[in-house]
Amino acid sequence: MEVVSDTSKKHFATYIFIDLESTGLPGDQPKITEICLIAVNRYCLENIEYTDGIPSKQPCFPRVVDKLCICIDPNKLITPNVSKITGLTNNILQGSKKKQFSSDVAQLLKSFIERQEQPVCMVAHNGYNYDFPLLKVEMSSIGCNILDGVYCTDSLTGMKALDKVTRGQISGGYSLSDLFFHFYQKHADNAHSADGDVVTLIMIFMKKAADLTEWIDEHSTLFCDITPMYTISESQPSGCPGRFRNNDEGNKGKESFSDSPQVSLCTSSHKASV
Repeated sequence: MEVVSDTSKKHFATYIFIDLESTGLPGDQPKITEICLIAVNRYCLENIEYTDGIPSKQPCFPRVVDKLCICIDPNKLITPNVSKITGLTNNILQGSKKKQFSSDVAQLLKSFIERQEQPVCMVAHNGYNYDFPLLKVEMSSIGCNILDGVYCTDSLTGMKALDKVTRGQISGGYSLSDLFFHFYQKHADNAHSADGDVVTLIMIFMKKAADLTEWIDEHSTLFCDITPMYTISESQPSGCPGRFRNNDEGNKGKESFSDSPQVSLCTSSHKASV
């Protein structure tokens, strides 16, 4: 999926790393089963602490973060192959009395984002092809444009761009698992849980924090410019909270919601396959 980035220079104060798990691949018109966001202030990414205080050693995961993880009943069959990868089944989610994606989830996302120092940027690996288009579908399904004023970016695109500048120093591929192994010479823990993948992404990000923060400042797009992964036939009224506005002063406001966009199926790859 081609996304046109806003190349005007920004200086994001907070990076919100995000990952989704779902019922299947884009062609299956998937629904979200799990979403995790971890917010890291720019200060922590510019002042990374290292094991034994030695920069050549492993960076320490930031001590000060905000975290939001939600499991969701998709009201749709989770394919067996996906269940094997994520460990999530319809029986587990329904037995745990998890609710479907709703305005309550949108309110949690809104409150979480507003709590951070502004401006913020959401960061997902292969986010332009998977996480953001799928999240856009879920938001559209409840008639909600709450995230339209939030910037987002794709760390996969960023890593490829930076590696091109350094003439291909990264060995292997650009998936989360490949990048983590390249930087740490071991396999990541809790792969394919939303929580585990966000932690993995942050650990990778910290290895290139100075370059990636600068790259993201010049390569982001508004969530409103993300094309939904597939068509929503009709919206459901939800009383969703007002749209978030993202700016340097941190001013937020509420705006009325427009009808959900009518879009065609977007053929994109699952994040695990990049």
